[in-house]
Amino acid sequence: KDAFMQSQDYQNFLQFKEDKKTLVEATKNRLDLGEIWINQFEKLNPRFFYSFELIGDYYLKHKDLILAKKYFSQALELNIPTKMEKNRILKKWKKI
Repeated sequence: KDAFMQSQDYQNFLQFKEDKKTLVEATKNRLDLGEIWINQFEKLNPRFFYSFELIGDYYLKHKDLILAKKYFSQALELNIPTKMEKNRILKKWKKI
């Protein structure tokens, strides 16, 4: 068996994929997931800019502009593969 498939990183990735759906749905419908849930989501993929962008979107939709800007800033500090993705986050960050 592949060692990566057994690793915690892979398990976190699978959980991230599931929880991402929950976060997107909660953002869209302004559902409150709570700070503990958000912190757990962040820990699943802490080096992935998209994690922080999604959390920023969540807080933006919930009108918590301070936390939204914080998470967009964190996303911008990470490796973002394309200029289009970076500009998308930068645009959200500048709006706040």
